[in-house]
Amino acid sequence: MAGFGLDRSFGKTVPKLEARCEAPVAYHSRSMERRFYIETYGCQMNVADSELMLGQLGRAGYRRVERAEEADVILVNTCAIREHAEQRIYGRLGELTRHKLRRPGVVLGVAGCMAQHLRGKLMERVPQVDLVVGPDGYRRLPELIDEAREEPTLAVRLSRVETYGDLVPARADGVRAWVSIMRGCDKFCTFCIVPYVRGRERSLPADEVLRQVEHAAAEGFREIVFLGQTVNAYRDGDVDFAELLIRADRVPGIARIRFTSPHPSDMTDRAIDAMARCEKVPPHLHLPLQSGSDAVLSRMRRIYSIDEYERLVERIRRAIPGIALSTDIIVGFPGETEEDFETTRRAMDRIGYESAFIFKYSPRSGALFGRSWQFGPARARPNGPRRWTRRRRRAASRCSSRSRRNDRFSRTNRTSDPSSRCWSRARRSGTLPSGSGSPRSSRRPCSRTAGRESGRSFRSASPRRRRTRFSGRAYGRPRSRPWKTF
Repeated sequence: MAGFGLDRSFGKTVPKLEARCEAPVAYHSRSMERRFYIETYGCQMNVADSELMLGQLGRAGYRRVERAEEADVILVNTCAIREHAEQRIYGRLGELTRHKLRRPGVVLGVAGCMAQHLRGKLMERVPQVDLVVGPDGYRRLPELIDEAREEPTLAVRLSRVETYGDLVPARADGVRAWVSIMRGCDKFCTFCIVPYVRGRERSLPADEVLRQVEHAAAEGFREIVFLGQTVNAYRDGDVDFAELLIRADRVPGIARIRFTSPHPSDMTDRAIDAMARCEKVPPHLHLPLQSGSDAVLSRMRRIYSIDEYERLVERIRRAIPGIALSTDIIVGFPGETEEDFETTRRAMDRIGYESAFIFKYSPRSGALFGRSWQFGPARARPNGPRRWTRRRRRAASRCSSRSRRNDRFSRTNRTSDPSSRCWSRARRSGTLPSGSGSPRSSRRPCSRTAGRESGRSFRSASPRRRRTRFSGRAYGRPRSRPWKTF
């Protein structure tokens, strides 16, 4: 009796002869089930791209599974913004190759920025990889998987027009929906590889963006996050980013509208006014600074100076009182001197961020500064000596934490009621009345605190910590995980 099988050329179910059922190919029976597994590393853009791939594969008849052991197709959506991210992904690919050794019919694919950056070199280093697809190749993903079953497939051509605006992503459960309103970047900062792995800047049509917002609201999502490498540079004809915020604010069913990440040079007065007028836009803004030194900003090609940045912050705070600001800081950029770093630290003190993401400079071979090394002093070179960048990162972190702590204490310490004060600050200063309990007094104190208060030491009772081979962390502590696993 004839059975049924999968025609890989067209993805349709066709009659299959009994003779083919007896063929000793282990993966034919598994490929009929069409199961796939996706891991996502990196930023929110990668999360949105993974949801896009989920929608494409779901419409092609694939079923998602939660474990790589159960999948016939394993995809890793990767990040290339830092060298450490690539090393993590190489380690994870080494773990996933065991599934191909046990089941040769499994398709192992790498997608995203790292795939676009390394291209064929990725297959040379990890020969078990069957598919390498860049950020602009997801529309043909089911066809590329079928091709990868026959031979290794490389699809890394960038497009100047691809926006995926007509595709519906399969979003994960929750209250937040990611909506990509633009792709690529035209800024070409010297430390950044994004323009070379995601292509030139192009915006989705405004009607498509609003359609996605309405679709997310109909699915029950309450928060929308607009995504773009320089999200406030969005423009579709006469519709700029400010107008897009105003139109999205009118969509019923949405409670909050956020966006990330804006570029300071594209933050216009119209955008600031739209943030102040739109009730659904919360008073928070992530505004990357990168460095407080004009010399370093010039080498980074950031287009603005520190004075222009601070004047922008003043305009934002006048229009939106009480807004919370966060930022990105890079330390150890080539040529950065001690005075440049101190200038950055003083700028952070003046601006007073609520939080900051601080990174050590990571040279990327495809970026502008990665192509021609023109270092300053040896102490300013990336990755060497390491003590300079480590010390600067710690100092910048203390600066960010201090400004945030002082701001919180100044807001909460305006009354004599001890319960409304910053408890730890009041206790250290001796102003906490005796007998006052901690807001977390109901929790069990940790062993170190208990030992210190009772005069005993628990150091001898703790086991000796050894480091693992892959994670570099002590046994018994959780290893680093992907940002989100689908």
